[in-house]
Amino acid sequence: MRTLYCFITLILWSFTTFSQRESRRYPQKDSLVKALKVEKVDSNRVNILSLLTRAYHFQDAHKAYLYGQEGLRLAQKINYAKGQITCGVSLSSLLLEMNQQGKAIELLLKTNEICEKYGDPALQARVFMTLGMAYGKMDYNLGLQYLLKSRDVIHKAKISENSIPINLMIGFMYKDLGKLDSALFYLNKNYQSSLRTSIRSVAATALAMGQVYEKMGNIPLAKSYFQSALAFNSTHRIPINGDIYIEMGKIYWKTKQRDSTIYFAQKALKEVKSTSYAIIQQASLLLFQVYQKSNAPLALKYHIMTTMAKDSLYSLDKFKEIGAYTFQEIIRQEHLREAQEQQEIQRSQNIQYIAITVFILTMIMLGVVLYKRKVNPNILEWLGVVSLLLLFEFLNIILEPSITKFANRSPIITLACLVVLASVVSPIHHFAETSLKKWVKRIALKLNQ
Repeated sequence: MRTLYCFITLILWSFTTFSQRESRRYPQKDSLVKALKVEKVDSNRVNILSLLTRAYHFQDAHKAYLYGQEGLRLAQKINYAKGQITCGVSLSSLLLEMNQQGKAIELLLKTNEICEKYGDPALQARVFMTLGMAYGKMDYNLGLQYLLKSRDVIHKAKISENSIPINLMIGFMYKDLGKLDSALFYLNKNYQSSLRTSIRSVAATALAMGQVYEKMGNIPLAKSYFQSALAFNSTHRIPINGDIYIEMGKIYWKTKQRDSTIYFAQKALKEVKSTSYAIIQQASLLLFQVYQKSNAPLALKYHIMTTMAKDSLYSLDKFKEIGAYTFQEIIRQEHLREAQEQQEIQRSQNIQYIAITVFILTMIMLGVVLYKRKVNPNILEWLGVVSLLLLFEFLNIILEPSITKFANRSPIITLACLVVLASVVSPIHHFAETSLKKWVKRIALKLNQ
C-alpha cells in the first residue's frame, strides 16, 4: 500500500507539467536554476518555477515550496491562468506529501475555480485527479467522486491514457475501498492500455491486480500478475521490486513452499537494504514465521530485525510528524511575509491617497488666495479646471476597486457600473466647470470696470 500510494504521487507529479517540449528544454535542476536567472519573460519564469517545484519535490520540500510559492505569486501578478493552475497543482501535491490535506484542498479548490474559467480539459482533468487524491486521504468515497469527474473530462475530451492514467487512480481507490470487482475493472483497463503503449504504470498496475486477486483468494492469478510485475519492472525500473518480492513471498508461504518463501523474503531485504523499514519489517516477520519452529537462532535474529524495523518505522513517523510541523511553520512564515507585503502595499497606497488629497486641497486653497489678491482670471480658471479634473479622477480611482468587487470581476457588470458612474459624474463635472468659468468671467468683468 505504502509504495503503491507513493507511486501514485510520482505518476501524478510526473504529469503535472506544461509540455514535454519544456521538460526536454530544461532536463536538469541546474539548467532550470540557470534558466531562471537569465529569463526575463514573466510567463516563462512561472513555467520554470513550476518545473523547479516538481524537480525538488522529493529532495528538498522547503526549497520546492518556495519555488512553487514564487511561481504562483508571479502567475497571479501577471494574471497568467495556466501558470496559476500548474503551480497550484504542484504546490498542492507537495502539501499532500507533507500530510497537509486541508491546505492542499483549499489551494486546489481555488485552482479549480481558475481552471473552470480557463477551459483546458487536460488541466481540468489533472486538477480533479489531484482533488481526488487529496480527498481520498480522508474520505475514499469523496476522493472517488473527483476521480470519476476527471475520468469524464478525459473521455469527453479524448485525452490519451498516456497523458493522465486515470483508470489506474480509480482502480487504486476502489481497491482501498474494498470494492475488488470495480478495482479489477479499472486496473485491467489501465493494464491493457499500458501493454499497448508501454507506459511505466504497467508494473504497478500488475502488482495492484495481484494484490486484489490475492484478497479474492485466487492465488494462481495473483502469482501470475506478481511475476508479470517483476518481469516488466526489470526493464522499466520503478521502486516497487521490494513490494513485489514481499507479495511473492507471502503467496509461497500460503501455499507452503518454504524455500521459495525464504528466497523472495531475502530478495526483498536485499532490494531495499535500509531504505524501506516497512518492507524490512514485513520480510523479517515472514522469515521469523518460516524459522520459528525449525531454527531458533535465525528465528531470534529475524524477530529482533522485525522489532528494530518496527521501532524505526515509529521513529520515522515521529520524524515525519516533526517535519510536518516544520513545514507548517514554513508555510506560516510565508503567509506572514505575504501579509506584511500586502500591508506595505496598502500603506503605500494610503500615503499616495493622502498626498493626492493634500495636493488637491492645496490647489483649491491656492485658488482662494489668488482670488483675494485679484490675480489674472485666466490663472484662476486654469487652477479651477485642473482641481476639478484631479478631484473627479481621484473619485474614479477610489470607487473602481469597489465596483470591481461588486461586479465579481465580470466585464459586463463592470462596464455597466462604469457607464452609470460616468452618467452621474460627467454632468456634475460639466456643471461645476461651467459654473467656475462663469464665476471667473464675472471676476474679470469686475476687474475691467
